[in-house]
Amino acid sequence: MTLTIQNGLTTVHTDTNAATVSNALSQTPSVARQTAPTGNEDNPFKPTDTDRDGAPDAIEVTQGSNPLVKDNDVFTSDTRFIQQIYRDLLGREADTSGFDFWRSQLTSGMISRTDLIAAYLDSPEFQSQEGAIARLYHAAFDRMPDATGFAYWVQQIQQGASLETISASFLGSPEWAKLAVASDEAFVDHLYHTVLRRDPDAASQAFWEGQLAHGVSRASVLLSFTESLENRAALASKVAVDMLYLGLLDREGDIWDYNYWVSVLESGAQTKDQVIDAFLKSQEFHDRVLQADVTIDTTAPTATVTPATIQNSGYAVVQSSETGTAYLVNDVVIVTSVSDITSAADNRWNQVSISNANTDTYLAAMGLADGAYHVYAVDAAGNLSAASTNSLLIDTTPPTATVTAATIQNSGHAVVQSSETGTAYLVKDTVTVTGVSDITGAADNTWNSVAITSANTDTDLTAMGLVAGTYHVYTEDAAGNLSAQSNSSVTVTFTNNTTQPDQSVVVFDIGSGQSSCHSNRTFDANTSYTIYIIFPNEDGEGGIGTLSADNQWSGAENLGADDMVILVGSSTYPLGASGYSYRFIDQLGSATKSMITIRQTTHEKGYISSAMTSAWITLHNNGKLTYNSKYSGTHYIFQSPPDLWEGTMGNMTHPGDHYLLDINTSQGNDTAKMPYGLITSQLGLG
Repeated sequence: MTLTIQNGLTTVHTDTNAATVSNALSQTPSVARQTAPTGNEDNPFKPTDTDRDGAPDAIEVTQGSNPLVKDNDVFTSDTRFIQQIYRDLLGREADTSGFDFWRSQLTSGMISRTDLIAAYLDSPEFQSQEGAIARLYHAAFDRMPDATGFAYWVQQIQQGASLETISASFLGSPEWAKLAVASDEAFVDHLYHTVLRRDPDAASQAFWEGQLAHGVSRASVLLSFTESLENRAALASKVAVDMLYLGLLDREGDIWDYNYWVSVLESGAQTKDQVIDAFLKSQEFHDRVLQADVTIDTTAPTATVTPATIQNSGYAVVQSSETGTAYLVNDVVIVTSVSDITSAADNRWNQVSISNANTDTYLAAMGLADGAYHVYAVDAAGNLSAASTNSLLIDTTPPTATVTAATIQNSGHAVVQSSETGTAYLVKDTVTVTGVSDITGAADNTWNSVAITSANTDTDLTAMGLVAGTYHVYTEDAAGNLSAQSNSSVTVTFTNNTTQPDQSVVVFDIGSGQSSCHSNRTFDANTSYTIYIIFPNEDGEGGIGTLSADNQWSGAENLGADDMVILVGSSTYPLGASGYSYRFIDQLGSATKSMITIRQTTHEKGYISSAMTSAWITLHNNGKLTYNSKYSGTHYIFQSPPDLWEGTMGNMTHPGDHYLLDINTSQGNDTAKMPYGLITSQLGLG
């Protein structure tokens, strides 16, 4: 490594990991300004500006303006704007040639006002004076410049002080002394970690310690680090924000807002031009140079939020009756002032600017914890609203899905539950599920869904139209969180349901508790019906279930002689207690009592129970099924006798014919046995 000292300031060597500076630095500043008499009550190192509009009193007098009135209208005058930017960013009045150049650029439309400010911030003059001083503040004290101190050092450099002299003054200050950096080794280590924010390699550490040992001043070494290309690039965003506050707004930035704008630039969320534009268009910049309309506002705004359940990757839709700021705040935070919100944990609140009153604005929920949230709004005067009437729920916890393990036909249904309301999906195992879109994008015959309106409650999810296979259940809550698959599964077996059910066929399946679901479950007087009652292949006292009310039919009064009732077995002939099949006989009750009777007889040697010698099953006109024996009288064959329909059915008696059955009912003839294995494509069960 080699070292060259030029004017006692610039160091150049071959270590690419160490700090380097440009030869362009000089102990003699390129621009000097005669310091006007101090009189600014807020900053004694700036020219007297009684009305605080940015234009010094002496300049306002020469322009014919009143130095006691804020009237520096930079918004309608390019001349005033250029003059003010010279003062704010370069700390001096505009020179004639520079002023003429920038005015021609603005008036011709070659550049915008934002472009002009960006050009000033990048200029060699700014970078060698204001920019260099700002970097010294960050390097020595790890903070943005304070307004008074910054103005003082700008004044000093414009009066001829060198950057090395200023650097030495920083190192001799009480603020630096508090850091207690004694040894050369500690000094170099401090510079790497505070300025470049990284560890030095051993060679670089040794190099800089060697320079100090050979008489290079600490002020020169500090300046080498602050003006290195590495540090200038790293601090570019901070220096720009420093000057937007110190220059355009004539104040230091409060730490929260300052860090926000720095992060916006460093993250690339906004360009430098966009940030400059935001400062230029701010109300604060306006009110700095022109008299603000004086209004006294003590009325709090009204905050609203669209009620919803969302994940914290989503957005709340909020409004305020006034421009200002809206805050989305977790209900665990007790809010009496804005500071209660901003001092709460970061995962309990977010905010967004409201630029248009009474207009939907999206407020990000990113990073927020689960829970209920209300919205508060703050207007430009600082008035805080009451909490919004509506609330928002942030939910990132998936529900739990369950299904009752079973083997069902695709004319049946699965019994499912979810720990939250939302939607349940019955999904074939051949579908790979990582999100809801994987389900809804799969083939229609591999999934079905149902709304879950009550959490932890059995809900029927139809298997209609599904292909045979193994299925698991997934549930999605209102926020869009998808559960893991259910532990249990159902097996769906195939039945041919592809044919449109015959509207004249009505089926009551006593075993499953279902009925045909066409025609709004209403009998029509103009239709000739064949009514099948699927009777379980069990003893009559088997305690089979009933039909739910939503499976019962209405319009029974429309049934008549053109309609037929047929009892069938679910898988074999219906059997009595002794294993013999039921037979139809030619006994028919009256239209007001019973429509059809099926009896076990001694000829068949089948009994409802072994103690009975004669018994029969009766379908009553009110839709109930009973059995009767001469020993025990009438009993219901079911624990809760099913009502197949509402009301009373009409007279189905065939004139001159006792038989309701379209088969031979001769005793002893196998054709008289009740049929079984009904073609299920005609069932249309629901």
